[in-house]
Amino acid sequence: MIKIAALLLASFAVAGCQTEAGTLQAEPVAMKPPSQADEAKAKAAVKRVLKDPSSAMFEGLFTHPGAVCGFVNSKNSFGGYVGRRPFGYIIDQDVAYVLDSGTTTMAHSTVSRYCVR
Repeated sequence: MIKIAALLLASFAVAGCQTEAGTLQAEPVAMKPPSQADEAKAKAAVKRVLKDPSSAMFEGLFTHPGAVCGFVNSKNSFGGYVGRRPFGYIIDQDVAYVLDSGTTTMAHSTVSRYCVR
């Protein structure tokens, strides 16, 4: 009898956790390409922090409120490409952060705050 009561109580508890369909979905953020001026400023700022700025290849650029975000691939000190790395250019600060294994926690949190889709 106790087992049946516990099972019945557990089923009511689980049933009370249900929500209506669609209530937990977040509003999607529209991703737009950056303006030509913002794109040029972002690329210039990213190139300032690279070992070989002339090798920079950009892709996937989009704007997020206050930032231009995307990916960059460039050569390292040995002349080899390092692979796609995410970057964030903060427009009002005119500063770019390129994320890799040696990037500071502040850079990671800044790019995450501005560039999370």
